[in-house]
Amino acid sequence: MRCECKAFVKVKWNVKKENWFFERIRLEHSHPLNPSPSCTQFLRIQKDKDPIVMGIVDQMHRCDASNNTTVHLLSELYGGRQNFTFTEMDLRNRKAAASREERENDIPKLLEFFKEMKAHNEYFYYEVQVDSKNVIKNVFWSHASQRAEYRDFGDVVTFDTTYKTNMYNMPLAMFVGANHQLQNIMFGQALLQDEQANTFEWLFGAFQNCMSGSRDPRCILTGEFCLYMNFSSDTSGRLFR
Repeated sequence: MRCECKAFVKVKWNVKKENWFFERIRLEHSHPLNPSPSCTQFLRIQKDKDPIVMGIVDQMHRCDASNNTTVHLLSELYGGRQNFTFTEMDLRNRKAAASREERENDIPKLLEFFKEMKAHNEYFYYEVQVDSKNVIKNVFWSHASQRAEYRDFGDVVTFDTTYKTNMYNMPLAMFVGANHQLQNIMFGQALLQDEQANTFEWLFGAFQNCMSGSRDPRCILTGEFCLYMNFSSDTSGRLFR
């Protein structure tokens, strides 16, 4: 709140002594020096981080409630917005921080899940690709049942990367076939960093490693025929659009 106060402090840097010093100081204030709670409640030191309230905020975020809805609920709990000590920006920042933490933990959780699956069933298969900084780029996996179905119905494989509905906008690649009842069945799937040729080359290699010992497909149906032509001889050798 502006009150035309003339008090100020002017600080300058002393180049020779390499330190700061006060050049001018004026301490005459035109207002009381004990501001009301309404002026101080939003200062960081005053903000209340009640774990119960923060738990409610986090639960609202997990339910994908809007910030306006969360603020309205807290207003009801506190008896008005003027009675709680954080702003809508604080809520947005907390939600963003929680999302970042969840994303950072996603890959370790996924790998831990894969290890557990492998421990329970030795025929579960997964393969990861890392970049020069040892950061995971691409992940491929196939369940034991999917590998078994490939052995029975792997003559024709459809490869598709059109799905990007996940929170990272990462292509979800799927190897799909059809059983004797013409029902779609999954042979394997992958999350990819991009749709570059070298990424697909790695993926087809991972799929081939996974299905080693089984028959090769008679054809792979894909909408990216031109993209795969440069390495088709190293993977399936028979690609059709």
